[in-house]
Amino acid sequence: MLLPGALLATVVLGGATGTAPLRVAAPMNANGHAFGSYGVVGTMVACMVIMTTMSMVCAVFSPVWINRRQTERGRQHRQP
Repeated sequence: MLLPGALLATVVLGGATGTAPLRVAAPMNANGHAFGSYGVVGTMVACMVIMTTMSMVCAVFSPVWINRRQTERGRQHRQP
C-alpha cells in the first residue's frame, strides 16, 4: 500500500534533484557573494529543508490517499 507515495516521491524528489543545478545555482551564487561561505551553507541548508519537507509529504500521501478512497467507497455504497 506504499506504492502511491513511493511513485510520488520518485517523481517529485527525482525531478527536484534533477533540476537542482538550474534552481539552486543562482541563489547560491548571489548568497555566496553577499554573505560568503555562510550564504552558501545557508542556501544548502534551505535546499535540504525543502527536500526533506517534500519527502515527508510523499511519505504521508499513501495513508491519506488510502483513507480517502475508503471514505469515498463508503459514500458511494450508502447512496440509493
